[in-house]
Amino acid sequence: MKKEIKRYAIHEAGHVLGVYFTMGNIDRIESANIDELGGYVDLNNEFITQFVKPDITTDAGWQELFFDACYTISGGVAVMLIYNEPNLDWESMSEDRKQFEARWKKEIDNKQIDVDDLFTKAKEYCMNKFKNNNPLLTAISTALLNNFALYQRSGKLYRKALEEILNNTITI
Repeated sequence: MKKEIKRYAIHEAGHVLGVYFTMGNIDRIESANIDELGGYVDLNNEFITQFVKPDITTDAGWQELFFDACYTISGGVAVMLIYNEPNLDWESMSEDRKQFEARWKKEIDNKQIDVDDLFTKAKEYCMNKFKNNNPLLTAISTALLNNFALYQRSGKLYRKALEEILNNTITI
């Protein structure tokens, strides 16, 4: 199997864990997907009403912003940790960042948010959560790769399958 496909699977597994660790569940995820060109995690549009880390802020808008920053950066953090890379590969994450900045342009401009600082905080948060949870990253990425091999050219896991993996692999 191509090395790129494995990186895509790890990257998407990181997005799943980014959602899981910021929210305490994966209710916002519909599915995680990989193919020969990359991957994506399909989120529903539910707004966060309760946040796992209330010490970050009690403002729901800021919670959604921080959740989205963690979601955006978590794929790159997963790849960095699994491959023991010294830095995030921003080139491979450029689409994630562009989408984040487009979604939050008005709020970023109005509140004068330093996106680099926000991503630094999100990276630290994800690294702290991920560092002892390689088995979760491995289990999710392996399941994506197995489905990719089985269905040739596409690997997809729906929320129920992701929840089963999380419930059977928790090492927090």
